[in-house]
Amino acid sequence: MQSSAIGYVEAAARRRAAHYRDRAAEFRRIAAAEPIGSLRIRLMDIARKYEELAASLGTSNGRLTPARSSSTHRKKHISA
Repeated sequence: MQSSAIGYVEAAARRRAAHYRDRAAEFRRIAAAEPIGSLRIRLMDIARKYEELAASLGTSNGRLTPARSSSTHRKKHISA
């Protein structure tokens, strides 16, 4: 039973990571077509954040890699 729960969590994390990579690619495509430099930079920043989010859910050898703790993540966003 536990291994199926772990498998479910790992599969869900892989699906979310793939979704975030897709979103990053979408923002990069939009940025490439954006004529206003400041908006293009902002769109690329959003793409980078999606890539970072995907990387935080990344896998290595089929196993989830450790992600930042949620309390550290929250502190970073509160101070930003």
